[in-house]
Amino acid sequence: DDDEGGDGGWYRVQGLEVPDDLRPLVDSTRSKIASLSPALAADSYRNLTVFVDPIDGTREFSSGRGEQCSICIGFADARGRAVA
Repeated sequence: DDDEGGDGGWYRVQGLEVPDDLRPLVDSTRSKIASLSPALAADSYRNLTVFVDPIDGTREFSSGRGEQCSICIGFADARGRAVA
C-alpha cells in the first residue's frame, strides 16, 4: 500500500512510515507544492535531472539502515549544468 490516495498512502514508502509527529509537516509541504504546481508548465520537468547525493554514510543511506545522513539534492538542466 505505498500508493497515494485518500487513505493517506503518501505517509508510507517502501514499508517505511512517516512518524505521526511529522505528518503535519508532510501535509504542509504537500499543500505548498500543490499551490505552486499551477505556476509551472506541464512539461517543465522533462529537461531537468534531479540528483540525491548522500554526503556521509552512502552505504547506510542506500540500504535504509542509517539513522542520520546528510544529503545534497541538486538539479541539472538538459546539458548537465547545475541549476539549483
